[in-house]
Amino acid sequence: MYQIDQSTNTNRLATTRAEHKVVAALIMLVACLAFDRISTSMVALIVVGGLVMGVARVKVRLWVRITSTELFFLLLSVGSVVIVISPAALPQGVGMGFGGNWIGMTPQSTQTAARLLARTLAAVSCLSLIALTTPLHDLVRLSRRLHLPALLIDLTLLTYRFLWVTTVMLEQMQAAQAARLGNATWRTALRSAGITAARLFIRSYQRLGRLSDAWAARNFEGDMPRLEQSSREHAPMLLLVSLFAVLAMTFLRWLGVP
Repeated sequence: MYQIDQSTNTNRLATTRAEHKVVAALIMLVACLAFDRISTSMVALIVVGGLVMGVARVKVRLWVRITSTELFFLLLSVGSVVIVISPAALPQGVGMGFGGNWIGMTPQSTQTAARLLARTLAAVSCLSLIALTTPLHDLVRLSRRLHLPALLIDLTLLTYRFLWVTTVMLEQMQAAQAARLGNATWRTALRSAGITAARLFIRSYQRLGRLSDAWAARNFEGDMPRLEQSSREHAPMLLLVSLFAVLAMTFLRWLGVP
């Protein structure tokens, strides 16, 4: 989380208008979902990777980590797609009999699973263009320009703030537990984890109550004041690159490349 927040504020696209980055990412995301081909998904993955690591100069390790965050859940989904259970022997592919049914893989299921894997990775990479290059205050400014409800924006800011507060409290508790040899054995580590979770919930609830009392004392009416930065750079290059990627996807589909 620290690395993501640092990346959003220090990359070379941090001063670029959020509208350009969001539109460019959405254009490639919609194209990936519309074409639904392995080749088009790879085009989006390569283009976004070039923008994030080449133009914005985000660390390769961080981009790979963000892109592969849902890889475990994705592999579970792909496994359920690629495996076919049939009451009769599979005419194509490989399989084995088990309990009166045939369990195996077919070329169609393998191709469907490959398309699902490529499409999901490309979609996550498109969203990483926003997550790794756009500071939170730019997203808030864009949300206000889009006339999103003020309550939704305030809840987003509070959630983001309490993520940081909770993370700091958790690190302090874990350091205290380690100093008292709370992780010496697996039993003590399990007991320490339970105590930490209970105390973390109580302290977070208490801190939220103090924040609510402070707002009530200041006559809070549902709109948090914030300082916005209006001087942002235009980046038509991002839109041109995204349109070029869509043209490349269209060309690959016209050629019939799977």
